[in-house]
Amino acid sequence: ENSSVLQELPKQTFVALLIRCGEHVSTPEGTTSLWWTSPSCKRAAQGILHLLVPQTPSGDVDIGPALSAVAAATKSDLPRWMQRPHLKHSVLWALFHSRHPHVGPVLNILQPFILQLIDDTALPNKLLGVKALRHCIEQCDPSVIRWHADLFMNALESVHYFREVPLCSEYVRCRVALLIVTEPDPQSSRLADALLAFLQDTDRPVYLEVKHIYLQGIDALIQRMGLYAIKYLKRLLGAVQESLQCGDDKIKLEALRCLVSIIRCCWPRIPGHSVEILKALSETFLSGSLKVQKAATFALQIFSKCCQNEFEEFVASCEELPPLRPLTEEARNCDGLTF
Repeated sequence: ENSSVLQELPKQTFVALLIRCGEHVSTPEGTTSLWWTSPSCKRAAQGILHLLVPQTPSGDVDIGPALSAVAAATKSDLPRWMQRPHLKHSVLWALFHSRHPHVGPVLNILQPFILQLIDDTALPNKLLGVKALRHCIEQCDPSVIRWHADLFMNALESVHYFREVPLCSEYVRCRVALLIVTEPDPQSSRLADALLAFLQDTDRPVYLEVKHIYLQGIDALIQRMGLYAIKYLKRLLGAVQESLQCGDDKIKLEALRCLVSIIRCCWPRIPGHSVEILKALSETFLSGSLKVQKAATFALQIFSKCCQNEFEEFVASCEELPPLRPLTEEARNCDGLTF
């Protein structure tokens, strides 16, 4: 039935229907209320879309190659998106429902629109712009994104100091995604700059949710930089220790994930910091919940494998620390832990 409908519709009509339906369909990526529509219009638009475009296994729609036609049809009107919010919503809906390889060919058309959203003073528009940029980064060929790397990086810098949780979360995810695509060299100065910026942000008094977001970004960058993160080992361990003293289990778990990544990537220097690592793990184990204790046990297992024959010597030399025996016994009795 779907194929017969598609064959009967002229291309212009098909594209116009997609644009009009996109104006009325809600999307998880949207942050603005659709004041121009109504429940009945939403239901009608959803029904038309089920006829026009194929469904994914999850029940979502994928407009695929039709994105280029939507972009071409709206190109002349996009500069006036502030006066036509329904058009903004429709274009973003089409973008978020398209995947590789259909996003790359329209990047030059949508790029000015996305950058204007990021630069807008309204936070909902900024959030939509950063979400759209991250979607493009993830769905375009890396060579295409590298061509625009400087432009995208400068656009994200304008969002760096916002502390609203949704925007901060999307900014960190977008910046990390951009760096992973555009900086294949783990020694890249941009990777180091981002790591230092995230470390500084964890030092500032921020909401716990924001601290958790930046810890996630630090963890991703450590894994990307690998052994070259060793240059910042002291700062990294300081940030982890400070986060482990927080009373929130979510922060502690993310800090322990960072610690595991630090041990794995910076292993040559880890024995030199054994006392502070063992102290942080023992204090966290004794004061944490069951989930935190499991994560601390896993981190100790990774630490013991890194230190190998020196591990028992390190434990014996830490008699003045909080009792290590409960943690070490748990680590010996639990094999193959993950968290």
